[in-house]
Amino acid sequence: MMTKFTFVKYSAFVLALLCVGLLFCGMAQAEAAGPREEIRKCISGQLTKKNWVRKLFYADYDKNGRAEAFVLTGPKKKRNEQAEAETPFTLWFAYMEDGRVVSKRLRNDVMGASGFLKLKSVTLFRAQTYCTTSGPEDLYEVVGNDVKKIFHGDWTESYTGDSFTSIHSTYDFAYDKGVGFYIGHTWKPYYFYYKAGKVYEYKAKKISSARFKKYGNGKKMLRKYRKYGKVKSIFYRENGLVHVNYKGGGVRMNVTFRVSGNRLKKPVVDEGIYRRRITKQK
Repeated sequence: MMTKFTFVKYSAFVLALLCVGLLFCGMAQAEAAGPREEIRKCISGQLTKKNWVRKLFYADYDKNGRAEAFVLTGPKKKRNEQAEAETPFTLWFAYMEDGRVVSKRLRNDVMGASGFLKLKSVTLFRAQTYCTTSGPEDLYEVVGNDVKKIFHGDWTESYTGDSFTSIHSTYDFAYDKGVGFYIGHTWKPYYFYYKAGKVYEYKAKKISSARFKKYGNGKKMLRKYRKYGKVKSIFYRENGLVHVNYKGGGVRMNVTFRVSGNRLKKPVVDEGIYRRRITKQK
């Protein structure tokens, strides 16, 4: 039977173990959150009283074993604030080196819609700026202690592997069959890929109607779009997409197909109207 003295001694021992466990747990948590929080504190310390760290994008961008951060700072969010897509922020770049934070201010015109562009071999940062009719973005790459802009486009989005799309807002007076009138505005994807610190556009080559008909359903598709107007040109792109440009009623139109085996799959809704994410390649 446990005596009163033994019980008190045992309880004290258990309490000591719990305290040590909590201490180590707290140290582990502090160590895990350390660099990110240190960066936040360092940036906050450089701001005026009216500005705050609004967003922090922390990741190992160049996959060298050390994480870096892109930080958005600006006025404290107000209850009636407009959407962050219309609120300009200051963009910072920061990382930890030898136990201290190294930071630098990059620009003052970045929107809250900015963020990651995660590709297979690298993570880039999308710095979006304001425009009423599109979403212009600069892509930044991190290499060691350096950060550099490698691309300028609109509304970039990961496609597959190291490729991505840049959706361009075009006022081309296009006709939307779904609503039955000319909308005058389409969003067209352009296709790029990242390789060794540079961005390249997928090359395209012009193909003939005869070559297009060699796809399993090529003849059917060609007949369909010739009903809408005259087919002006057909292009095959390196990433397996085929673009058909045609003209009807004085309006230039286009439709994009994805090649799957020897058949054409249509990854868009109606002619030239891109309403949803492009179907990924397999």
